[in-house]
Amino acid sequence: MAQRQGELGIERMCALAGVSRASFYRSWRACAPREEETALRDAVQRIALAHRRYGHRRIAAELRRSGLLANKKRVLRIMREDNLLCVPKRAFAPPTTDSRHGFPVYPNLARHLKPMAANQLWVADITYVRLREEFVYLAVVLDAFSRRVIGWNLATHLQAALALGESRLPAAFEVLREAWERGGAGEQRRTLLVAIAMLRIDEALEFLLGRLAEESGPVAADALAGLAFYARDEAVLARVQGIIQERGDGALEAVFEREFSRA
Repeated sequence: MAQRQGELGIERMCALAGVSRASFYRSWRACAPREEETALRDAVQRIALAHRRYGHRRIAAELRRSGLLANKKRVLRIMREDNLLCVPKRAFAPPTTDSRHGFPVYPNLARHLKPMAANQLWVADITYVRLREEFVYLAVVLDAFSRRVIGWNLATHLQAALALGESRLPAAFEVLREAWERGGAGEQRRTLLVAIAMLRIDEALEFLLGRLAEESGPVAADALAGLAFYARDEAVLARVQGIIQERGDGALEAVFEREFSRA
């Protein structure tokens, strides 16, 4: 309604729509500030990405030239919230390693891999989608050969739950489970069980515990390699220890000690 205000008056439009002017203005006050904030945030992001060395003062000046009015303090707040502030260039130092986390760093084995069939290589990415009043973030897992969407998740944040996507990963679990049931070489079987464990959903955990309890030899050992991803979960650890003690398999107990000591 507000977009057509130049053609008809507010009173006339409200009469045609069957709503009171008070209701229209209440709705306008609720939505307009969010829409204006989202539009300004989008403009700030575009300028910051196009001119990576611009600070909040120069971006505020660019906004004024494009017809958007925002003082530098507001621009600074938006840039700080969206992590767009310029970082001064540091003095050169030979790079060594990024030790700001305690997770293992694995080599990119898929860098030169050309998949020849489905389910040989999955790729994942996170991007954002601008809505009218806010931004949402999309995490997606694609099959590199068929471009099939294996799993996806949508959220208004960039927390770990977005990438885990618990509501969408059962479909990915089914694909991995079917690939495992079709059989394959030992290393491929182990890789599939580890990939199933990385989904970290209830179906994956129960599947791995089932392989540990029902299978023997290499399959049970490979299931332990996957279950090691749950090493910090005391309830899971207790269930794994219970299964191994019930089986009384010394070789499996040695594998358990090795795999869980790495985790």
